[in-house]
Amino acid sequence: MSTSTLAISRRLAAKGFTESQAEGVAEELVDIVENSDLVTKDFLRA
Repeated sequence: MSTSTLAISRRLAAKGFTESQAEGVAEELVDIVENSDLVTKDFLRA
């Protein structure tokens, strides 16, 4: 799964986060998602 930290950080910045905060939160969220055992709808259908 490819998640864009840039897109997430831009959305957070638009909501009032500083650039530094937005980048930090985005990086952490992407790390959590990419390093967990999430199940996708496509996987469940297979």
